[in-house]
Amino acid sequence: MKLRPGVSFHFFSSHTPCGDASIFPKDGGKRMAVDGNGIEPDAKRRKTNDNDNANDIHRTGAKCLSVETRQDPRLPGAAYHAVGAVRTKPGRGDRTLSVSCSDKLLRWCSSGIQGALLSLFVEPVYLSSLTIGGGCPYSESALRRAVIERANYSDDEDARSPSIPPLRLARSALEFEYAKHRVAIDCKPCPSSVVWWEDDYGDGVVGGTNVSGGRHEVLVNGRKQGATKKAVDGKATGSSALCKKSLIDACRHLLANDRDITYAQIKLQATSYRDRWTAVRRRLGFWTVKPEGLSDFT
Repeated sequence: MKLRPGVSFHFFSSHTPCGDASIFPKDGGKRMAVDGNGIEPDAKRRKTNDNDNANDIHRTGAKCLSVETRQDPRLPGAAYHAVGAVRTKPGRGDRTLSVSCSDKLLRWCSSGIQGALLSLFVEPVYLSSLTIGGGCPYSESALRRAVIERANYSDDEDARSPSIPPLRLARSALEFEYAKHRVAIDCKPCPSSVVWWEDDYGDGVVGGTNVSGGRHEVLVNGRKQGATKKAVDGKATGSSALCKKSLIDACRHLLANDRDITYAQIKLQATSYRDRWTAVRRRLGFWTVKPEGLSDFT
């Protein structure tokens, strides 16, 4: 299956992705000033010195994988970080297996945003452009290194067909109204979201509520609104349409597969996608490895 002619996909990020794309020299300038009407109190504004910035770099909170041969030296100034390393997302709690935004974008740009399951039905879907919002530190060379150059193939391991179209990198002149440096320090994102999708094949195989032309559901903190803890922990009625269980049910419906086949076994059928991603992982050297049991379900 192919995309309709003229259809393309464009990714917009309101801030420079965490991880490798956030590591680049400071230019000695200051971030756009913020006013004093409740947006970041004066006492908490970051003060910079042009001379210090000349020998310093922007830093990321994303941590190098423990198995990475490239580890941050954490030396003063420009020697604080190592570039090119695969990292996990920053956070104050326990470290997770979720890789940084730079690493996720690299995977999507090199292997396609469709993932393994959808690749069973459609050709690779690549991004045409990646745009970063204004008002935040930005370096096109660092972004290109992080999401394109790190995944460059050698001639003997390029398993892509067709070849990946060039990705256009851009910087917007517009600043995201709710960027973290523009809102009050105690402002938090809303935990609720609404998901819509078109369902013209399975009569609600993955759940949701009927709406005109499709279906929808409401999620709160990543869980289906109204679902009890008991339902979330094991009943189909508590599953979101975005969870892996719902996705595998949709794939089975389209593939007419045996219901005893596991999520991991269906993904193994996506050989072309796995070949592309294996080549990228070989180039990177390291990636997070999740416990096999997390994909061993039907």
